[in-house]
Amino acid sequence: MFGEGGDLNKGELHMIDYLIEGKFYAHTGVYDLFNYDNLKEQTIPFVIQNQPDKNNMCYEITANMELIFNFEKCKENKTDVVWKYHLEMVSSNRKKIEVVSGYFKLDNHKQTQLNLTNYDKNRVKYIRFTAFKGENPHRRAWFNPIRGLAFGAPLCNGKYTFSCAPFI
Repeated sequence: MFGEGGDLNKGELHMIDYLIEGKFYAHTGVYDLFNYDNLKEQTIPFVIQNQPDKNNMCYEITANMELIFNFEKCKENKTDVVWKYHLEMVSSNRKKIEVVSGYFKLDNHKQTQLNLTNYDKNRVKYIRFTAFKGENPHRRAWFNPIRGLAFGAPLCNGKYTFSCAPFI
């Protein structure tokens, strides 16, 4: 990756470029999640439908994209990892914040498609994905939030409404 001998000076600059581009995720013990055996299918953890560049993580929903997320297969020993989506939206009258969370697991034989098109993408402020171990929810991983079409100035004195979707 960094040439023969592994020049750490070049490696550090390369890593800084990755951080600037948003190519990272954080974890507290949940890692090595995805099975990239067939790199012709997908080379990143998830792709958003109509994402312009399918080789780099996308952290902003655009008007022509749909709230459909294709997650790469997980490794066989990671099928017990629980995934959570956290979606923050403005209410239809734009005076409240609605927060919805849902849970799902990844398949280790085929890609998992998470379809969130039942939510109005024009009201979405952001979506965040986290993964955690069922036996210890403090062991987790999370990706950068994905900005939605309604991302912008915060609502002052906004009221929050929470709901939880059924387990998928």
